[in-house]
Amino acid sequence: MDERIERLKRVAEGGDIDNLYMLIQEDAYLLEHIDQVPFFDTPLHIAASIGHIPFVLEMMRLKPSFARKSNPDGFSPIHLAIRNGQAQMVRQLLQVDGNLVRAKGREGMTPLHYAAAYDYLDLLAEFLSVCPHSIEDVTIRNMTALHIALKYNKLESFKLLVGWLGQNRSENSIVWERKVLNWKDEEGNTVLHVAAVSHVLAWTNADINIKNLEVTTTLQQDNNVATHTQTEREVVKSISEVGVEDLVKAGLGIEEANEFERVLKEAILSAGAKGSEPREVWREIVGRMVLKPWHPHELHQLVYYSVYANWDLSTNGPPLYWFPSLYQSKHSNLGCLMEKYGSKLLGTSYKDPITSFSLFQKFSVQHPEAYWSIVLRELSVSFHEAPNRVVEAAPYKAIVLPVIGNDVGIQLREQDLSWNDFLSSANHHLRSNHYIPIYQPVESVTNILFSSGTTGEPKAIPWTQISPIRCAADSWAHMDTQIGDVVCWPTNLGWVMEPILLYSCFLAGASATLALYHGSPLGRSFGKFVQVT
Repeated sequence: MDERIERLKRVAEGGDIDNLYMLIQEDAYLLEHIDQVPFFDTPLHIAASIGHIPFVLEMMRLKPSFARKSNPDGFSPIHLAIRNGQAQMVRQLLQVDGNLVRAKGREGMTPLHYAAAYDYLDLLAEFLSVCPHSIEDVTIRNMTALHIALKYNKLESFKLLVGWLGQNRSENSIVWERKVLNWKDEEGNTVLHVAAVSHVLAWTNADINIKNLEVTTTLQQDNNVATHTQTEREVVKSISEVGVEDLVKAGLGIEEANEFERVLKEAILSAGAKGSEPREVWREIVGRMVLKPWHPHELHQLVYYSVYANWDLSTNGPPLYWFPSLYQSKHSNLGCLMEKYGSKLLGTSYKDPITSFSLFQKFSVQHPEAYWSIVLRELSVSFHEAPNRVVEAAPYKAIVLPVIGNDVGIQLREQDLSWNDFLSSANHHLRSNHYIPIYQPVESVTNILFSSGTTGEPKAIPWTQISPIRCAADSWAHMDTQIGDVVCWPTNLGWVMEPILLYSCFLAGASATLALYHGSPLGRSFGKFVQVT
């Protein structure tokens, strides 16, 4: 019997349906014997964790009870598929049995809970669509999926869950929203209390005055900056636990994965081995250039999230670096544009905003008329006279100031002006207390930047009507400036950046919210300023 079990394990690992039936021919009760064992790594568990979809579907047909059986570690096949990043496998399992979304594994964690913990936003949305009642499920610690999302600092998952509660139009929607948002975990904390501890702004209709067991209101708890105890086992591997198998799953070949693991371990050891502070580990990884630009996106994410697996956001603040998920990238300004037009502009070469970014950037340079017509439309920029072509920018006009006296002392270019000539050209303009919008040609000046520059020679650089459009477009596409954003910037850095930021905020839809910090942004006060704004 043990010999057959070992053979069955190898068959499942290979996803070999033909050899599965050969074993069944030898022992018709083989699967039945396994089903009698309370906790077992069935062939379904093994194949689901690896991703052998045809084998899994055949096994589900033969022995559907395996789908809900827990292995000795407390995980069902769908739990293992999620934990191993087998999204397509998860979807196939749900097509057979949608109620698997509510299957409880170790410590009462359901697939919905794991999707929230791992920030699998696509799966999270699909789970709620397939089984809306799964939003009510809690762990043995009385934690909802929203509690789980906040515990692991998965704010995008939290926003998706809250948004779904607010937008759901089923007959249970009002009950669910009130019940779930005000559900208390084992420590008596509602989602709002945990959000306050984590400094997450709650924008829902949940009862703001509900108190936890310590009779502390949400706002009071936020002021006290309470510390949330980490009681459940972390679901993300720490960087010291990442091995060759994980690297291969992230897209590396076996030889490349072995070499990457060696370099990674050296960086970890240099930073102080397992007990080292995450920020030091990340600095070492960046300093040694362990990650390369051509490495798969999944590998970059794996390393980053593993370094900060146990990071306490509420205590330490944000980590050194933020790595957007594919979902977040798709929902940025440029990501939405690429998802909408990528296939039309790039054809079958387009994959997603991350994979195809360099290709799309190259297209925007080679075909500016196509790119800029789309961006200007997205920015809602309208013209008195619509542009009909894209032209090369002419050299900027420089207004040159003399160091001493009135003579600038150098030969000016044809388009440049001395300071005196510039002032005299403006003397005939009438001044008025009332201003109305008027048509301006594209080369008309909007503002003048004064600088000594890197050469030490004082000069003034006029910006034309094109400048604010370019600033706003770059901010919209590459800074992802959106309505409601607050852009913080110190007043003493960047004589060029300040007008860029002004134009970005006013034209790119950030509700004209620009927060300028007076002073050097090197101390805690700048961080506090950003937090307050």
